[in-house]
Amino acid sequence: MKKYIVTAELIIMLPLCILLASFNNLHAQNPDRQSRHLNNLQTQYVTEKQKLDSLQAELDTHISRAENLKAQAQENDSRVANIMANALNLSRAYDHQKLVTDAIAGQIRQERRFLYKAYTQQIDSLNEMLGKTNSTQEQENIRLKLHDLNSRRVRVSPALPLFSFDPALINNLKLSAKDDSTRILIYHEYLSNALDEVDSNIAILRDKSSEVRTMMKLNVQANEFIEDVNDGQMFSMLQLQNSDQPRQVGSSSPLEYDSDRMGEIIGLKTIFTKLEPVLGDRYEMPRFSEVDSLLSDEYLELLENTENTLKLYREIIKDKLTP
Repeated sequence: MKKYIVTAELIIMLPLCILLASFNNLHAQNPDRQSRHLNNLQTQYVTEKQKLDSLQAELDTHISRAENLKAQAQENDSRVANIMANALNLSRAYDHQKLVTDAIAGQIRQERRFLYKAYTQQIDSLNEMLGKTNSTQEQENIRLKLHDLNSRRVRVSPALPLFSFDPALINNLKLSAKDDSTRILIYHEYLSNALDEVDSNIAILRDKSSEVRTMMKLNVQANEFIEDVNDGQMFSMLQLQNSDQPRQVGSSSPLEYDSDRMGEIIGLKTIFTKLEPVLGDRYEMPRFSEVDSLLSDEYLELLENTENTLKLYREIIKDKLTP
């Protein structure tokens, strides 16, 4: 009888070991290679983005100086012509650099989508394995791998918005029929680029909101599945383990380091801080301190609030483009 039990355990354990070995092989051959490529792209992006930001800062300075001279009724001043000529050259250099930066950003998005899908497939497979084994050691091994994969996946989820244009400067821009063609061209290109950035950020926020909804839903399903398979024992144990730790349960629950949460909250808060003097009382500053998880209704509400706020800012830019 004892021999049969041992044989049965070996029969159960063998396919699990094969699956785990297959998982490790896939992890080493495919996602890791893509992850290194993503890291290289991100390093390259930082370099090119710094060049873009430098051109942006120079362009902002020229436009701001031109606006100040215009406000002082010195439009015929030769300095204005020189400033606008330099601004036009900067605008063209910015457009070229933006093409370079956007191309790298597109490759990064593609790599992130690939890795997100690959990690999700591996997580789903491991969760299925978790429900099939009664071995405490195997369960622990699988949970450790889930711990690692969830951490990796959260880092390739849709990136939060960048915000490079100065809302206060845009708010002060005033185009009129009296402006010369060079000034109109520069301002139009500047505002159009700002509008493109806002539209891109709105799309990112929508993707992020959709991801959070999906992950929250799958998290509930995964927990219910584990509870059913283990008669509630495993679920209770994991709840106890995670009461004071980041969530780790299920294919949709990425490991939430506090630094990850704070990084995303700071990014969103920066947007609101920059828009506050522009929008005034047209929006209400969110309560960021209430967001204690990246998988919560509060975080989802914050994402949606940010999207709606950017839509208000978008209308300001559109109005500037149609004087």
